Amino acid sequence: MDAELLNTLERQHREVEGIFAELEKAEEADEQQRLVARLESSLSEHMQIEETDVYPELARLDAEMGEESSIEHGLARSGLAQLKSMVGKPGFGAAVAMLQAGIAHHVEEEENEAFPKLRKAIGAPSARRDGREEPTRDELYELAKEQDVPGRSSMTKEELAKATDR
Repeated sequence: MDAELLNTLERQHREVEGIFAELEKAEEADEQQRLVARLESSLSEHMQIEETDVYPELARLDAEMGEESSIEHGLARSGLAQLKSMVGKPGFGAAVAMLQAGIAHHVEEEENEAFPKLRKAIGAPSARRDGREEPTRDELYELAKEQDVPGRSSMTKEELAKATDR
C-alpha cells in the first residue's frame, strides 16, 4: 500500500458523493436504476480495494478501527441491496438518504482517522499539497463554531473546509 492508493480512494469518495447528489434528484425509475447501477459499480470496486489492500494494514495498526471499517462495508452492502429493491417505488428517496448517511459517516472516519494513521505509518506526507497536516472534521467543526457558520453540525468535512475557507 502506498500514499497514491489512499489519494485514489479519496478521489473515489468524491465520485460517490457526486452519484449521491444525482440520486437525490432522480425521479424517474430508469434514471434511478442507471444511477444505482453506477453507484453499485463504484462502491464494489472501491470496497474491494480497501478490503484487499488497506484494511489488513489498518487492522495491524488499530484492530478496532479495522474491524469497524469492515462492518461498515457490510452495512453499505445491505443498504445498497435495499436501495436496489426500492428503485421506482415510494420510499426510494429515504433509502438513498439512509445509505448516503452511512457512507458519509464511513468516509469521514476514513479520511479523518484511518487514512491519516496509515499515511503516518508508511511515512507518507499528509494529503495536503502544502505539506501541513490536514485538519480533521472535528477541528474544522470547532473553527466553524468559532465563525458561527450556520448548519455546521450537519456538514461534511469538505463542506466545513469550504465554509471556513480552509
